[in-house]
Amino acid sequence: MAQNEENSNDPNRGFLTWFLFCVQILALIFLALFGFVVADADRAAGDYAAGLTLSVSAILLCFFFLKQAFDGGNSLWGGVLFAETTRGLAAAIPVLTVLGLLGLFLAHAAKGGSLYGAGLALFVVSALSVFLNIKHVYDHRDRSRD
Repeated sequence: MAQNEENSNDPNRGFLTWFLFCVQILALIFLALFGFVVADADRAAGDYAAGLTLSVSAILLCFFFLKQAFDGGNSLWGGVLFAETTRGLAAAIPVLTVLGLLGLFLAHAAKGGSLYGAGLALFVVSALSVFLNIKHVYDHRDRSRD
């Protein structure tokens, strides 16, 4: 317990948290701009919808993280988007599995273009989220035991 108090008073930790928060906000702004560029080009079927969906999602996540930061909560990816209990994990895994399968069906139906890439990306992100949620729950459980 004393080790956690030492780490919380470390000024480098505060800077690192602030820096990571800024990096994630800049990454979301980049994704929003990239989505607008894809939607504007509209070269293949589904480009407009995929680009606009990416932009709106990135903007909403950006505002969500800003709200979390101003409310004093955890505003980094891991603390907000991942489950911390096995009950939360049991709810998150089926939802992420369905999202991953929807991504595969979307990629199969598109047969090329940006919707194909968006479907595969949705599948990969959903699969990674399942594994990262499992890791986060067990890491949280191990920290609470110590």
